[in-house]
Amino acid sequence: MRHRLIPLALASAGAVLLSGCGSAWPASDAEERFVEHFSTTYAEHVVSTTTQSSGKWPYAGGDLSALVVLADDTPPELFDQITQEVIAWDPDNSTTYDGRGATANGLGVCAGDEQREAKQELRHGLYAEGLALAGDWPCTTWERAEGAPYQASVADFSADGATVRPLLSEDGADLWVRAELREPWGSVDARWVSVPPQLEDTLTAVGEVMPIRTFEFTQAQGLRIAVPATSDLSAAQQAAEEVAGPDLPVEVVQGDLDPVKAAEIEALAPVADHVRAVPGVIDVTARPGHLLIAVDDPDTVTAAVQAATTHSALGAASVELNLDATGPDDEWARHRYFWDRGGSDEILDVFVDLVGHESVSHVQVSNRATTPAVSVTLSMPLADGFAHLKQVLPDGLSVKVAGHDALPSVQFISARTLAPEDLTTQFTTPDLDQLASDWNSAP
Repeated sequence: MRHRLIPLALASAGAVLLSGCGSAWPASDAEERFVEHFSTTYAEHVVSTTTQSSGKWPYAGGDLSALVVLADDTPPELFDQITQEVIAWDPDNSTTYDGRGATANGLGVCAGDEQREAKQELRHGLYAEGLALAGDWPCTTWERAEGAPYQASVADFSADGATVRPLLSEDGADLWVRAELREPWGSVDARWVSVPPQLEDTLTAVGEVMPIRTFEFTQAQGLRIAVPATSDLSAAQQAAEEVAGPDLPVEVVQGDLDPVKAAEIEALAPVADHVRAVPGVIDVTARPGHLLIAVDDPDTVTAAVQAATTHSALGAASVELNLDATGPDDEWARHRYFWDRGGSDEILDVFVDLVGHESVSHVQVSNRATTPAVSVTLSMPLADGFAHLKQVLPDGLSVKVAGHDALPSVQFISARTLAPEDLTTQFTTPDLDQLASDWNSAP
Protein backbone atom coordinates (compact mmCIF):
# COMPACT_ATOMS: atom_id res chain seq x y z
CA MET A 1 0.00 0.00 0.00
CA ARG A 2 1.37 3.43 -0.95
CA HIS A 3 0.66 6.63 0.99
CA ARG A 4 0.84 10.16 -0.33
CA LEU A 5 2.28 12.68 2.15
CA ILE A 6 1.07 16.29 1.99
CA PRO A 7 3.42 18.87 3.50
CA LEU A 8 1.93 20.54 6.55
CA ALA A 9 2.51 23.99 5.08
CA LEU A 10 0.42 23.14 2.01
CA ALA A 11 -2.36 21.63 4.09
CA SER A 12 -2.48 24.71 6.28
CA ALA A 13 -2.57 27.03 3.27
CA GLY A 14 -5.45 25.04 1.78
CA ALA A 15 -7.42 25.35 5.00
CA VAL A 16 -6.87 29.11 5.02
CA LEU A 17 -7.99 29.44 1.41
CA LEU A 18 -11.08 27.30 2.08
CA SER A 19 -12.04 29.28 5.17
CA GLY A 20 -11.70 32.49 3.17
CA CYS A 21 -14.52 31.36 0.89
CA GLY A 22 -17.04 31.97 3.68
CA SER A 23 -20.15 29.86 4.25
CA ALA A 24 -20.78 26.89 1.99
CA TRP A 25 -24.37 28.12 1.66
CA PRO A 26 -24.25 31.93 1.33
CA ALA A 27 -28.03 32.38 1.12
CA SER A 28 -28.59 30.50 4.37
CA ASP A 29 -25.83 32.52 6.01
CA ALA A 30 -27.40 35.77 4.79
CA GLU A 31 -30.78 34.59 6.04
CA GLU A 32 -29.42 34.05 9.55
CA ARG A 33 -27.73 37.46 9.57
CA PHE A 34 -30.92 39.18 8.38
CA VAL A 35 -32.96 37.65 11.19
CA GLU A 36 -30.26 38.42 13.75
CA HIS A 37 -29.89 42.05 12.64
CA PHE A 38 -33.55 43.05 12.61
CA SER A 39 -34.56 40.97 15.64
CA THR A 40 -31.87 42.59 17.80
CA THR A 41 -31.60 46.10 16.35
CA TYR A 42 -35.36 46.64 16.55
CA ALA A 43 -36.21 44.13 19.26
CA GLU A 44 -39.05 46.25 20.69
CA HIS A 45 -40.81 46.58 17.35
CA VAL A 46 -40.06 43.50 15.21
CA VAL A 47 -42.72 40.89 15.94
CA SER A 48 -41.48 38.36 13.39
CA THR A 49 -39.38 37.94 10.26
CA THR A 50 -40.26 35.95 7.16
CA THR A 51 -37.48 34.74 4.90
CA GLN A 52 -37.15 32.45 1.91
CA SER A 53 -33.72 31.35 0.71
CA SER A 54 -32.39 28.96 -1.90
CA GLY A 55 -29.03 27.79 -3.24
CA LYS A 56 -28.46 24.82 -5.53
CA TRP A 57 -24.71 24.40 -5.13
CA PRO A 58 -22.24 25.01 -2.28
CA TYR A 59 -20.28 28.26 -2.57
CA ALA A 60 -22.41 29.28 -5.55
CA GLY A 61 -24.44 32.11 -4.07
CA GLY A 62 -28.21 31.80 -3.90
CA ASP A 63 -31.36 33.86 -3.46
CA LEU A 64 -32.91 35.42 -0.38
CA SER A 65 -36.18 37.31 -0.01
CA ALA A 66 -37.24 38.73 3.35
CA LEU A 67 -39.78 40.88 5.13
CA VAL A 68 -40.65 41.83 8.71
CA VAL A 69 -43.83 42.17 10.71
CA LEU A 70 -43.79 45.15 13.08
CA ALA A 71 -45.84 45.90 16.17
CA ASP A 72 -48.98 47.94 15.56
CA ASP A 73 -47.66 50.72 17.81
CA THR A 74 -44.49 51.27 15.76
CA PRO A 75 -44.32 55.06 15.12
CA PRO A 76 -44.61 56.14 11.46
CA GLU A 77 -41.06 57.48 11.22
CA LEU A 78 -39.60 54.26 12.59
CA PHE A 79 -41.92 52.15 10.44
CA ASP A 80 -40.70 53.96 7.33
CA GLN A 81 -37.07 53.62 8.43
CA ILE A 82 -37.30 49.88 9.04
CA THR A 83 -39.25 49.32 5.82
CA GLN A 84 -36.61 51.08 3.78
CA GLU A 85 -33.82 49.27 5.60
CA VAL A 86 -35.41 45.89 4.89
CA ILE A 87 -35.71 46.76 1.21
CA ALA A 88 -32.14 48.09 0.92
CA TRP A 89 -30.39 45.62 3.26
CA ASP A 90 -27.10 44.26 1.85
CA PRO A 91 -26.31 40.56 2.49
CA ASP A 92 -22.61 41.35 1.89
CA ASN A 93 -21.90 38.11 0.06
CA SER A 94 -22.77 36.46 -3.26
CA THR A 95 -26.47 36.15 -2.36
CA THR A 96 -29.05 37.83 -4.60
CA TYR A 97 -31.29 39.69 -2.14
CA ASP A 98 -34.89 40.87 -2.51
CA GLY A 99 -36.16 42.92 0.43
CA ARG A 100 -39.95 42.86 0.36
CA GLY A 101 -40.93 45.40 3.03
CA ALA A 102 -42.80 45.54 6.33
CA THR A 103 -46.27 44.81 7.67
CA ALA A 104 -48.03 46.39 10.65
CA ASN A 105 -51.66 46.97 11.63
CA GLY A 106 -52.62 44.22 9.17
CA LEU A 107 -51.24 46.19 6.21
CA GLY A 108 -48.04 45.62 4.24
CA VAL A 109 -45.95 48.36 2.65
CA CYS A 110 -44.03 46.44 0.04
CA ALA A 111 -41.25 46.92 -2.48
CA GLY A 112 -42.45 46.87 -6.07
CA ASP A 113 -46.08 47.55 -5.11
CA GLU A 114 -47.51 50.25 -7.36
CA GLN A 115 -49.68 51.37 -4.42
CA ARG A 116 -46.87 51.54 -1.90
CA GLU A 117 -47.27 55.25 -1.08
CA ALA A 118 -51.04 55.01 -0.66
CA LYS A 119 -50.71 51.99 1.63
CA GLN A 120 -47.99 53.75 3.62
CA GLU A 121 -50.34 56.69 4.17
CA LEU A 122 -53.18 54.36 5.20
CA ARG A 123 -50.90 52.52 7.63
CA HIS A 124 -49.97 55.80 9.29
CA GLY A 125 -53.66 56.65 9.57
CA LEU A 126 -54.37 53.32 11.25
CA TYR A 127 -51.52 53.99 13.70
CA ALA A 128 -52.82 57.49 14.53
CA GLU A 129 -56.27 56.12 15.36
CA GLY A 130 -54.97 53.06 17.22
CA LEU A 131 -56.61 50.75 14.68
CA ALA A 132 -55.70 47.65 12.70
CA LEU A 133 -57.28 45.82 9.79
CA ALA A 134 -59.37 42.80 10.71
CA GLY A 135 -58.32 41.20 7.43
CA ASP A 136 -54.82 40.48 6.17
CA TRP A 137 -53.18 42.64 3.47
CA PRO A 138 -49.52 41.63 3.76
CA CYS A 139 -46.32 41.71 1.77
CA THR A 140 -45.21 38.47 0.12
CA THR A 141 -41.79 36.93 -0.37
CA TRP A 142 -42.10 37.43 -4.13
CA GLU A 143 -42.70 40.63 -6.07
CA ARG A 144 -46.17 41.39 -7.45
CA ALA A 145 -46.76 44.73 -9.17
CA GLU A 146 -50.38 44.72 -8.06
CA GLY A 147 -49.43 43.70 -4.51
CA ALA A 148 -50.64 40.72 -2.54
CA PRO A 149 -54.41 40.28 -2.32
CA TYR A 150 -56.33 41.33 0.76
CA GLN A 151 -57.80 38.24 2.46
CA ALA A 152 -60.62 38.08 5.01
CA SER A 153 -64.19 37.02 5.63
CA VAL A 154 -66.91 39.17 4.10
CA ALA A 155 -67.82 40.39 7.59
CA ASP A 156 -64.23 41.47 8.34
CA PHE A 157 -63.93 43.13 4.94
CA SER A 158 -67.10 45.08 5.62
CA ALA A 159 -65.77 46.17 9.01
CA ASP A 160 -62.45 47.19 7.46
CA GLY A 161 -64.30 49.23 4.86
CA ALA A 162 -65.89 51.27 7.64
CA THR A 163 -62.42 51.72 9.15
CA VAL A 164 -60.58 52.59 5.95
CA ARG A 165 -62.92 55.03 4.18
CA PRO A 166 -62.56 57.89 6.69
CA LEU A 167 -58.77 57.48 6.72
CA LEU A 168 -58.25 57.82 2.99
CA SER A 169 -57.27 61.39 2.14
CA GLU A 170 -57.97 62.85 -1.26
CA ASP A 171 -54.64 61.45 -2.49
CA GLY A 172 -55.46 58.01 -1.15
CA ALA A 173 -58.99 57.85 -2.54
CA ASP A 174 -57.76 55.79 -5.49
CA LEU A 175 -56.41 52.98 -3.29
CA TRP A 176 -57.41 49.82 -5.12
CA VAL A 177 -58.30 46.67 -3.23
CA ARG A 178 -58.12 43.22 -4.77
CA ALA A 179 -59.72 41.00 -2.18
CA GLU A 180 -60.12 37.25 -1.84
CA LEU A 181 -63.05 36.75 0.52
CA ARG A 182 -64.76 33.85 2.26
CA GLU A 183 -68.08 33.24 4.05
CA PRO A 184 -69.28 33.32 1.30
CA TRP A 185 -66.46 32.83 -1.19
CA GLY A 186 -65.96 35.71 -3.58
CA SER A 187 -63.77 38.55 -4.71
CA VAL A 188 -63.57 42.34 -4.91
CA ASP A 189 -61.61 44.29 -7.50
CA ALA A 190 -62.30 48.02 -7.11
CA ARG A 191 -61.30 51.29 -5.46
CA TRP A 192 -61.94 50.75 -1.78
CA VAL A 193 -63.97 53.95 -1.46
CA SER A 194 -66.24 52.61 -4.24
CA VAL A 195 -67.15 49.42 -2.41
CA PRO A 196 -70.65 50.11 -1.05
CA PRO A 197 -71.21 49.54 2.67
CA GLN A 198 -74.34 47.48 1.91
CA LEU A 199 -72.30 44.76 0.15
CA GLU A 200 -72.36 42.38 3.12
CA ASP A 201 -76.07 42.90 3.82
CA THR A 202 -76.91 42.28 0.16
CA LEU A 203 -75.04 38.97 0.20
CA THR A 204 -76.75 38.02 3.45
CA ALA A 205 -80.18 38.74 1.96
CA VAL A 206 -79.52 36.51 -1.04
CA GLY A 207 -78.05 33.79 1.19
CA GLU A 208 -81.30 33.67 3.13
CA VAL A 209 -83.16 32.81 -0.08
CA MET A 210 -80.69 30.29 -1.52
CA PRO A 211 -77.03 29.28 -1.14
CA ILE A 212 -74.35 31.46 -2.74
CA ARG A 213 -71.79 29.63 -4.87
CA THR A 214 -69.54 32.66 -5.36
CA PHE A 215 -69.68 36.40 -6.04
CA GLU A 216 -67.61 39.26 -7.37
CA PHE A 217 -67.75 43.03 -7.00
CA THR A 218 -65.91 44.97 -9.67
CA GLN A 219 -65.57 48.65 -10.42
CA ALA A 220 -67.07 48.14 -13.88
CA GLN A 221 -69.97 45.75 -13.25
CA GLY A 222 -70.97 46.14 -9.64
CA LEU A 223 -72.04 43.02 -7.72
CA ARG A 224 -72.65 39.68 -9.43
CA ILE A 225 -73.77 36.67 -7.38
CA ALA A 226 -73.78 33.07 -8.62
CA VAL A 227 -76.33 30.73 -7.03
CA PRO A 228 -77.21 27.06 -7.68
CA ALA A 229 -79.04 26.42 -10.94
CA THR A 230 -82.78 26.97 -10.68
CA SER A 231 -85.53 27.86 -13.13
CA ASP A 232 -86.59 30.91 -11.14
CA LEU A 233 -84.06 33.47 -9.89
CA SER A 234 -86.66 36.16 -9.22
CA ALA A 235 -86.82 35.69 -5.43
CA ALA A 236 -83.05 35.93 -5.05
CA GLN A 237 -82.82 38.90 -7.43
CA GLN A 238 -85.59 40.73 -5.59
CA ALA A 239 -83.97 40.10 -2.21
CA ALA A 240 -80.68 41.48 -3.54
CA GLU A 241 -82.19 44.62 -5.06
CA GLU A 242 -84.23 45.48 -1.97
CA VAL A 243 -81.08 45.67 0.16
CA ALA A 244 -78.63 46.94 -2.47
CA GLY A 245 -80.68 50.00 -3.38
CA PRO A 246 -79.99 52.25 -6.37
CA ASP A 247 -76.29 52.77 -5.55
CA LEU A 248 -75.28 49.12 -5.91
CA PRO A 249 -75.93 47.42 -9.27
CA VAL A 250 -76.55 43.74 -8.54
CA GLU A 251 -77.22 40.70 -10.71
CA VAL A 252 -77.97 37.14 -9.60
CA VAL A 253 -76.76 34.57 -12.15
CA GLN A 254 -76.94 30.83 -12.70
CA GLY A 255 -74.19 28.74 -11.16
CA ASP A 256 -71.08 30.51 -12.47
CA LEU A 257 -69.84 34.06 -12.99
CA ASP A 258 -68.59 33.21 -16.49
CA PRO A 259 -71.45 34.11 -18.90
CA VAL A 260 -70.80 31.15 -21.22
CA LYS A 261 -70.73 28.65 -18.37
CA ALA A 262 -73.77 30.30 -16.77
CA ALA A 263 -75.76 29.83 -19.99
CA GLU A 264 -74.89 26.11 -20.09
CA ILE A 265 -75.82 25.75 -16.44
CA GLU A 266 -79.10 27.58 -16.99
CA ALA A 267 -80.07 24.96 -19.58
CA LEU A 268 -79.84 22.31 -16.83
CA ALA A 269 -81.84 24.34 -14.29
CA PRO A 270 -85.15 22.49 -14.92
CA VAL A 271 -83.39 19.16 -14.35
CA ALA A 272 -81.79 20.43 -11.15
CA ASP A 273 -85.14 21.63 -9.79
CA HIS A 274 -86.77 18.30 -10.69
CA VAL A 275 -84.09 16.24 -8.92
CA ARG A 276 -84.13 18.48 -5.82
CA ALA A 277 -87.79 17.58 -5.41
CA VAL A 278 -86.92 13.87 -4.95
CA PRO A 279 -87.21 12.99 -1.23
CA GLY A 280 -83.80 12.34 0.29
CA VAL A 281 -81.75 14.39 -2.17
CA ILE A 282 -79.37 16.63 -0.22
CA ASP A 283 -77.90 18.80 -2.96
CA VAL A 284 -77.84 19.21 -6.73
CA THR A 285 -75.10 21.11 -8.54
CA ALA A 286 -75.29 21.91 -12.24
CA ARG A 287 -72.05 22.50 -14.11
CA PRO A 288 -71.51 22.94 -17.83
CA GLY A 289 -72.51 19.59 -19.33
CA HIS A 290 -72.68 17.86 -15.95
CA LEU A 291 -75.15 17.34 -13.10
CA LEU A 292 -73.89 16.34 -9.64
CA ILE A 293 -76.33 14.82 -7.14
CA ALA A 294 -75.61 14.27 -3.45
CA VAL A 295 -77.55 11.81 -1.27
CA ASP A 296 -76.89 10.03 2.02
CA ASP A 297 -79.45 7.20 1.80
CA PRO A 298 -79.05 4.21 -0.54
CA ASP A 299 -82.83 4.07 -0.90
CA THR A 300 -82.72 7.47 -2.63
CA VAL A 301 -80.19 6.50 -5.30
CA THR A 302 -82.46 4.97 -7.94
CA ALA A 303 -85.15 7.65 -7.79
CA ALA A 304 -82.60 10.47 -7.91
CA VAL A 305 -80.68 9.07 -10.89
CA GLN A 306 -83.83 8.23 -12.83
CA ALA A 307 -85.27 11.69 -12.20
CA ALA A 308 -82.18 13.21 -13.79
CA THR A 309 -81.53 10.78 -16.64
CA THR A 310 -85.12 10.70 -17.90
CA HIS A 311 -85.64 14.48 -17.91
CA SER A 312 -85.99 15.95 -21.39
CA ALA A 313 -83.80 18.98 -20.57
CA LEU A 314 -80.76 16.88 -19.66
CA GLY A 315 -79.60 16.77 -23.27
CA ALA A 316 -76.09 15.40 -23.66
CA ALA A 317 -75.06 16.21 -20.10
CA SER A 318 -73.56 13.53 -17.87
CA VAL A 319 -74.75 12.70 -14.36
CA GLU A 320 -72.75 11.91 -11.25
CA LEU A 321 -74.24 10.73 -7.96
CA ASN A 322 -72.31 10.78 -4.70
CA LEU A 323 -73.62 8.68 -1.84
CA ASP A 324 -72.10 9.42 1.55
CA ALA A 325 -72.60 6.44 3.83
CA THR A 326 -71.05 4.38 6.61
CA GLY A 327 -69.87 0.94 5.54
CA PRO A 328 -69.77 -2.41 7.34
CA ASP A 329 -66.49 -1.40 8.99
CA ASP A 330 -68.20 1.74 10.41
CA GLU A 331 -65.98 3.96 8.28
CA TRP A 332 -67.36 6.83 6.22
CA ALA A 333 -67.12 6.45 2.45
CA ARG A 334 -68.26 8.35 -0.64
CA HIS A 335 -69.67 5.93 -3.22
CA ARG A 336 -69.83 7.33 -6.76
CA TYR A 337 -72.02 6.49 -9.75
CA PHE A 338 -71.28 7.96 -13.20
CA TRP A 339 -73.87 8.02 -15.97
CA ASP A 340 -73.43 8.94 -19.63
CA ARG A 341 -76.07 8.83 -22.33
CA GLY A 342 -75.79 5.66 -24.37
CA GLY A 343 -74.47 3.60 -21.50
CA SER A 344 -76.14 0.77 -19.60
CA ASP A 345 -78.99 1.72 -17.27
CA GLU A 346 -79.03 -1.75 -15.68
CA ILE A 347 -75.66 -1.08 -14.06
CA LEU A 348 -77.41 1.23 -11.58
CA ASP A 349 -78.88 -1.84 -9.87
CA VAL A 350 -75.36 -3.25 -9.51
CA PHE A 351 -74.25 -0.02 -7.83
CA VAL A 352 -77.13 -0.19 -5.34
CA ASP A 353 -76.45 -3.87 -4.59
CA LEU A 354 -72.74 -3.29 -4.04
CA VAL A 355 -73.32 -0.32 -1.74
CA GLY A 356 -75.45 -2.53 0.49
CA HIS A 357 -73.13 -5.55 0.34
CA GLU A 358 -71.72 -6.69 3.69
CA SER A 359 -68.21 -7.17 2.27
CA VAL A 360 -67.89 -3.79 0.52
CA SER A 361 -66.57 -0.53 1.97
CA HIS A 362 -66.30 1.59 -1.20
CA VAL A 363 -67.85 1.47 -4.68
CA GLN A 364 -67.36 3.39 -7.91
CA VAL A 365 -69.42 2.49 -10.98
CA SER A 366 -69.57 3.89 -14.51
CA ASN A 367 -72.26 2.96 -17.03
CA ARG A 368 -69.98 3.71 -20.01
CA ALA A 369 -71.25 2.42 -23.35
CA THR A 370 -68.20 0.33 -24.27
CA THR A 371 -67.81 -1.76 -21.13
CA PRO A 372 -69.44 -0.65 -17.86
CA ALA A 373 -66.81 -0.36 -15.15
CA VAL A 374 -66.92 -1.28 -11.47
CA SER A 375 -64.30 -0.56 -8.80
CA VAL A 376 -64.76 -2.12 -5.37
CA THR A 377 -62.77 -1.88 -2.15
CA LEU A 378 -63.55 -4.64 0.30
CA SER A 379 -63.90 -4.27 4.04
CA MET A 380 -61.70 -7.34 4.47
CA PRO A 381 -58.61 -8.92 2.87
CA LEU A 382 -58.95 -9.61 -0.84
CA ALA A 383 -58.75 -13.38 -0.42
CA ASP A 384 -61.59 -13.39 2.12
CA GLY A 385 -64.12 -11.27 0.23
CA PHE A 386 -63.40 -11.65 -3.49
CA ALA A 387 -65.75 -14.56 -4.22
CA HIS A 388 -68.62 -12.93 -2.30
CA LEU A 389 -69.06 -10.42 -5.14
CA LYS A 390 -69.98 -13.02 -7.77
CA GLN A 391 -73.69 -12.94 -6.96
CA VAL A 392 -74.02 -9.19 -7.55
CA LEU A 393 -71.75 -8.80 -10.60
CA PRO A 394 -73.36 -9.73 -13.95
CA ASP A 395 -71.18 -10.92 -16.80
CA GLY A 396 -69.32 -8.49 -19.04
CA LEU A 397 -68.28 -5.79 -16.58
CA SER A 398 -64.77 -4.37 -16.30
CA VAL A 399 -64.09 -4.98 -12.61
CA LYS A 400 -61.35 -3.98 -10.20
CA VAL A 401 -61.43 -5.39 -6.67
CA ALA A 402 -59.03 -4.35 -3.89
CA GLY A 403 -58.62 -5.59 -0.35
CA HIS A 404 -59.19 -3.34 2.62
CA ASP A 405 -55.59 -2.08 2.56
CA ALA A 406 -55.94 -1.32 -1.21
CA LEU A 407 -52.60 -2.95 -2.18
CA PRO A 408 -53.60 -6.49 -3.23
CA SER A 409 -56.00 -5.97 -6.13
CA VAL A 410 -57.15 -7.73 -9.30
CA GLN A 411 -58.75 -6.64 -12.56
CA PHE A 412 -60.92 -8.85 -14.77
CA ILE A 413 -64.00 -9.02 -16.98
CA SER A 414 -66.76 -10.57 -14.92
CA ALA A 415 -68.01 -14.02 -15.95
CA ARG A 416 -69.54 -17.04 -14.26
CA THR A 417 -66.22 -18.87 -14.56
CA LEU A 418 -62.73 -17.38 -14.34
CA ALA A 419 -59.34 -18.86 -15.15
CA PRO A 420 -56.26 -17.58 -13.30
CA GLU A 421 -55.06 -15.96 -16.53
CA ASP A 422 -58.28 -13.91 -16.65
CA LEU A 423 -57.06 -12.03 -13.58
CA THR A 424 -54.41 -9.32 -13.76
CA THR A 425 -52.85 -7.62 -10.80
CA GLN A 426 -50.63 -4.75 -9.64
CA PHE A 427 -48.54 -4.07 -6.55
CA THR A 428 -48.68 -7.03 -4.14
CA THR A 429 -49.44 -10.20 -6.11
CA PRO A 430 -52.28 -12.26 -4.63
CA ASP A 431 -52.76 -15.97 -5.25
CA LEU A 432 -54.57 -15.80 -8.59
CA ASP A 433 -55.13 -19.57 -8.76
CA GLN A 434 -56.87 -19.54 -5.40
CA LEU A 435 -58.94 -16.45 -6.23
CA ALA A 436 -60.18 -18.02 -9.46
CA SER A 437 -60.98 -21.27 -7.66
CA ASP A 438 -62.90 -19.45 -4.91
CA TRP A 439 -64.83 -17.45 -7.51
CA ASN A 440 -65.77 -20.54 -9.52
CA SER A 441 -66.92 -22.35 -6.37
CA ALA A 442 -69.17 -19.50 -5.30
CA PRO A 443 -72.87 -19.77 -6.21
